[in-house]
Amino acid sequence: MSNQRPETQPRTYRPTLTSLLSLPFRICNPPPAVGKVRSCGVTPLLQIRLEDILNRKHLPPLGLKDFEEWLLYVEDCPENLYFILWLKEYTKKYHQWAAASKARRQTVRYLQDRDPAPSASNLSLFYARAKQTFFMPNSVYELDIPSDILAPFHTTDLSNHPHPSVFNQVSQEITKMLEKSLKQFLSAQLTNVGNNRVLCGIIAGIFFALVGFIPPIALNFAKGYSRWDRLAAFPGLWIGLTVLLAALNGICIGVYIFGDLRQLRKFELERPPISKPRPLGKVCLPLFSPPASPTTLAPSTPRTLVAPSPPPLAHIVDNRLSRTPTVSSISSYSSSSSDTSGSSESHLRIEISGAYYETESIDNDPYYSPSGAEPTFTFNEKVEEDRSVFATTAAFIHPYDSTIDLEEDGPKFLPQERQLISDFNFDALPPRPTTGHYRSVDIKFPNPDHEIVEIKSDPPPLSKVSAATILERLQIRCIPRKWLVLSRKQPPAPATSAHDPKDFDLESGRSGIEESVNPPTTPARPRRRQGPISIRKQFKKVRAVPAFTSLTRVLSPVVVRAQWEIVVRSSLIAFAISWVVVGSLLAIPD
Repeated sequence: MSNQRPETQPRTYRPTLTSLLSLPFRICNPPPAVGKVRSCGVTPLLQIRLEDILNRKHLPPLGLKDFEEWLLYVEDCPENLYFILWLKEYTKKYHQWAAASKARRQTVRYLQDRDPAPSASNLSLFYARAKQTFFMPNSVYELDIPSDILAPFHTTDLSNHPHPSVFNQVSQEITKMLEKSLKQFLSAQLTNVGNNRVLCGIIAGIFFALVGFIPPIALNFAKGYSRWDRLAAFPGLWIGLTVLLAALNGICIGVYIFGDLRQLRKFELERPPISKPRPLGKVCLPLFSPPASPTTLAPSTPRTLVAPSPPPLAHIVDNRLSRTPTVSSISSYSSSSSDTSGSSESHLRIEISGAYYETESIDNDPYYSPSGAEPTFTFNEKVEEDRSVFATTAAFIHPYDSTIDLEEDGPKFLPQERQLISDFNFDALPPRPTTGHYRSVDIKFPNPDHEIVEIKSDPPPLSKVSAATILERLQIRCIPRKWLVLSRKQPPAPATSAHDPKDFDLESGRSGIEESVNPPTTPARPRRRQGPISIRKQFKKVRAVPAFTSLTRVLSPVVVRAQWEIVVRSSLIAFAISWVVVGSLLAIPD
């Protein structure tokens, strides 16, 4: 998008000895509990109002930008958030327009019957863009709600700028979906590491538990020491189980002891880091300056040298005016001096510049290839889905401003002041990611009036696992790839049967080969909600980061409190389990 600005990584931090020494203070002084619901599990349940997220009252990782990234990269339903944000701004604009119309009618009461209402062209255009984006079938951000709710917006008898109450039913359905997404979003933001670091925590917890428990117990029974010496196995088992239980709930103790930090997500790592502020350098003087004109006597101010562009192929020099017009001004010269061509010819001359070379090679350019060379054609071959490249987010939802550290002395800012939001802009919406990507394959194209289409044979769904079905899938995989050359100029289709095998599309299962020759420019995205399994699978992809990667601060006190409870609850449960195990061994006599 033209309005899309480049996104950067959050501000990163490194573990320090000072943060490690502050661990006892953090354990004894947690933030107050906000929005917590009583639960018996290790991970606490949070209850945060959706309005607080939309009004940017929470800091990252519970900010509005974080919620948008969750809907965009994990649940794949950002249209719900965008519609609510649009409706809030549309409601505000509508009430402003209604107040202006009422004030104008009161000031000109004598023209009340004849004076029309103030123009609402901007409001009508704002609604028209929303209708095209959210309500039209197969649109980019079509709302996934029942069609009977969207039916009134497909009629022509609706106003060009309807009252906001018309969207009440749509808003209720979207709000329910957002609240359901918010619950999953809150539980996912309580982790502080990715998948690899969680695996490291699980392995480390098991290792500490075994190393701290087995050797003391084995040595005690082998040597016949006092049974009270078996208490030496308690600390190792307790620490190991604490690390294990915390890792199973997404908290790495190795990261937590160094502060309220978390690892960057995969989409955050793909963004460029924030550049450090550069000091102001010395003023760069130009290596040379152009000769001053006769009419300019004042010295020119120094400017930074810019690489000169290649000179024009030909230019005209006027000896009388001491100026050099370019080729683009030849026409103006000829038109302005057509009546005095005889007197001007003696003062004008044409100069040809010296040879210069292009910066880019044109050897591989098909426009400069020999006439007998065969042109190459690049077609798109669909391959397996890969969502490693994440799309950009909405440009009008600004990320958290981390230029001022919260610990620095200075004015205190509210969360919404550090997370600004601009006016809703349809042109700033991110491009919707496709369901797959394409790679280019270079082949010799036989004729520019033809097109190559791959004939695909997808294996049937594996509904029942048996030797026959597995053999059938293997045979389909071993079939060589087949290609069909079709004419780009589509002839008039003869009247054929709807079940003619030659007009049957093998890939889509629909009759008519026209869809393969001329596919739609914007294919309809399947409208289905992702289940909990799909969401967890996609969230694992987002958390697929290296075990030792960059760390950023957790600014939200709600998340800090929740992570503290996970660590404390894991420690208490590990203490109880360790005491039961070691206590049972103490009952065994010497």
